[in-house]
Amino acid sequence: MVSQVFYHNQAMQYPSVQRDLRQVKAHVSKVDATDKTILCALDSIPQFRRFGSFEDKMVNGDNFGALGLMGLAVINFEEDLKDVKSAAKQVKAKIDGRAFNSAYDYKNYQHPFSFFRGTMIEKLANPDKSNNKEFAKQLLDADKTFAQTKLGNKFLRFMGIEKVDCVETRIKDIGHTATSQRHVWARNFKGGGYLAEITGRAMNRVPVIGAVALALFELPKIFKAAKNGDTMTQQAISATKQTAKSGLSFGTVLAAIAYGGAIGSKHFGPAGSLVGMGVGAVLGSNLSKKSQEVF
Repeated sequence: MVSQVFYHNQAMQYPSVQRDLRQVKAHVSKVDATDKTILCALDSIPQFRRFGSFEDKMVNGDNFGALGLMGLAVINFEEDLKDVKSAAKQVKAKIDGRAFNSAYDYKNYQHPFSFFRGTMIEKLANPDKSNNKEFAKQLLDADKTFAQTKLGNKFLRFMGIEKVDCVETRIKDIGHTATSQRHVWARNFKGGGYLAEITGRAMNRVPVIGAVALALFELPKIFKAAKNGDTMTQQAISATKQTAKSGLSFGTVLAAIAYGGAIGSKHFGPAGSLVGMGVGAVLGSNLSKKSQEVF
């Protein structure tokens, strides 16, 4: 009953996207499984990648996780669309033989991703527009990437990575208006070699709140696993195994998407970022499935 109501409500919000993606997915499922290129290309489209993850959870009976992912898809739809348009403009400029006017120097810098910026819930973290300014300030302060946290900074130093400098981008930040312009600042990560640099860039692409949300979506499965077994010891072991499986599952995919996007962005700009994230999503999903076999 819950799934039926859910499908109905979401179909009312953006039926054309849902219908088109389902048709594309059905077509792709008929393609030889060895043709990873098509899957990577499709996963480069944020809407397809998010909807695909939602469908997988529905098939596996994880309704709570599916609801959560669809909620994130709806919230991020507008921002995802901006990313696709930016990549399309870059590709068109390349085809036309023109120089692409990017938001900043993607090769040497990485802007921090945000859980709220550009989404339909941005107002919640905007003290200038929120009805609860104090709460909005708290959300804005909490809207950090792993590279911006104290623990993240300690890890970066341990890896020998330095935040050399930063540049102002043309990406509009939360609170930006025509009279009070605010732009996102991109960071330069250097030191420790290529892998360390990419690690810094990848960490700057993962909002802490987003990661926490994905982790919370796994809780029902852990609670359910905690009921398996006749004794408390068996139930504890079952819950521990599920916690490890869930952590490996979303952690592997999240890291793979972040690293893939970081590499793609550095070498090929906005388009490379989307393609890299798509490749990372496919590789991360495959690694996640293999890691589950350990348990």
